[in-house]
Amino acid sequence: MSGELSIDQGGSHDVELESDDDATLLVDGAPVLALPGWHPRATRRTRIPLGPGRHRVELRIAHERRQADVGAAPIEQVEQL
Repeated sequence: MSGELSIDQGGSHDVELESDDDATLLVDGAPVLALPGWHPRATRRTRIPLGPGRHRVELRIAHERRQADVGAAPIEQVEQL
């Protein structure tokens, strides 16, 4: 899955990824969060710097032959650069 994120004001932003199997979140082509391998539902969070403008967001997932459960939380600004 992929899309674009528009940032009005640059700064540090919190990003959260939740998945029950292998998942990686990329922003502008760079991995920012990963939950590798086969596992029960887990959540990871990090803070990333983003400048103003559009940013490409991609969520890569792989799952066993059962229903996938994955999501990425909205990015929210936590401080200005």
